[in-house]
Amino acid sequence: MNGFQRRLKEVEGTFQSNCIGTALYLTGERDDDEFIRSEDAHKYLARLHQSEGPAIGHLVVWQYPIQGRVVAIHMGVVVNLDPLLITDRDRCNGPVNPKIDIYRVARECGDSTRVFYQPQNPEFNPLALPKPSTHQQHPQKALATH
Repeated sequence: MNGFQRRLKEVEGTFQSNCIGTALYLTGERDDDEFIRSEDAHKYLARLHQSEGPAIGHLVVWQYPIQGRVVAIHMGVVVNLDPLLITDRDRCNGPVNPKIDIYRVARECGDSTRVFYQPQNPEFNPLALPKPSTHQQHPQKALATH
């Protein structure tokens, strides 16, 4: 199980965060799944590279200009490309949706702009291979068990 899968399992069935906090946690950009204010999301996004389009493991952010600033109004993680699905938390303190159609979410986000960002830690990509076990069996014992 990789970092993304482990964290997704941890947050399913929880209701203590919001979409921004959960997406940043699932991608390894935060150590905790906690509520992040919409206007504070830019602090995390500023250190990430914006991508041309969706890729598995990338953050998808719906942004909207409010009082001269661009504010994140919803965030999720791309988990499938065809069809285009994301993992997100339904609003504040809502359930986690492991695979939801991105276009359904887009309809709910209205006239906002959708932007994709590449997270920094590849261990938290949904397709990442799990880290090898640090416990190695002695080769002679491994042969004896086959």
